[in-house]
Amino acid sequence: MPRVKIPNIPWRVSFYSFDLRERRHVHVFRERMECKVWIEDGIETAWNRGFPESEMNDILRMIESNLKLINDTYEQLLA
Repeated sequence: MPRVKIPNIPWRVSFYSFDLRERRHVHVFRERMECKVWIEDGIETAWNRGFPESEMNDILRMIESNLKLINDTYEQLLA
């Protein structure tokens, strides 16, 4: 599971290699919580398992502010 290395965040941000045929997205993890966030055609939550709404808002802001790094990492996977 390739990971996006974003400094100073409390979450792990990853791609699943078998998900690369889906619309571009990331999986975000912390403890036993996980969410899937679409990053193609806008940033939106695909699903959420356990993150409170306030933390999801923080996650979406973090993804938006690191979108270039996330997309660059994704492109490296496809190369």
